[in-house]
Amino acid sequence: MSVQVLEPRALLAAVTSVSASGLNMTSGSGALNAGDSLTLAVNFDAAVFVNRTNGSPTLKLSDGGTAAYASGSGSATINFVYTVEPGRNADDLAVTDLLLNGSTIRDLSDVAASLTGATTNPSGTLRIDTWQPIVQSLNRKLPLGQTTNTSTV
Repeated sequence: MSVQVLEPRALLAAVTSVSASGLNMTSGSGALNAGDSLTLAVNFDAAVFVNRTNGSPTLKLSDGGTAAYASGSGSATINFVYTVEPGRNADDLAVTDLLLNGSTIRDLSDVAASLTGATTNPSGTLRIDTWQPIVQSLNRKLPLGQTTNTSTV
């Protein structure tokens, strides 16, 4: 009878959280308008390497926008940058998918990382509001003694 000894396999690196930061934001909360940028940090439980030879990963967002990979290969946090475009709105921005687009995200053992935890709502409330204000009505008070409005607004 022979005994086969299996080599221990490293645990798969996995996403533990996603956090948001940027100007006018506190603890992941804030309100952003068209042209504002934020960084979305995808945190793993171990270091990962991003291979962009055949493409770059992106984050698909709940307002219809896309965050582009920026940095972090070789660490436990990879960063994506998102610049809010006109017409994008969300009461609380969430990540709806991490797309590889031909890239790979692998751990130190060259095993593909688990990306399921990236589909999440980062802590805090991140409001995206690019609606332009609209004047619904305008009321003008007449000066004392004037009975008609002869001014143009």
